[in-house]
Amino acid sequence: MSFLGAQLRTPLAMAVLSAAVCVYADAVPADALIKELQNDLASARSLPAGSRPPPPALRLESLVGLARSKLKNSLGRPTYCEPESLKSCARAVTWKYAWGPSSATPRSGSEDSIEVTTGGPWLLVVDFRDERVLTARWQGQR
Repeated sequence: MSFLGAQLRTPLAMAVLSAAVCVYADAVPADALIKELQNDLASARSLPAGSRPPPPALRLESLVGLARSKLKNSLGRPTYCEPESLKSCARAVTWKYAWGPSSATPRSGSEDSIEVTTGGPWLLVVDFRDERVLTARWQGQR
């Protein structure tokens, strides 16, 4: 048995190796996820105005830890940011991306009709701490 083989059998060496494998394994899905979100967002926004496509069935956990700058470079400027009092979204705690095209323009009707519009597009909501994604989730609107 080699010296390296003997060293890898110690509990500490196994823990370090496992942690390194997990970090590497998590980095690859995050890149794939962000690319898929980028493509899906572009598709959703290219639909006719007023469309309300459902969000893709993707697990967003891989976004946790992603740098704010990488998210912005991939998905663009957020549709909304919070707190709304900020003049720039660069330091906002929460970013929201509308998952679909702009709202449909209301039709002008006659005086005896009313057009009611409920809800809006799904939102991809991303919370940050220390310039990194803390949480990411889908939010439906009614």
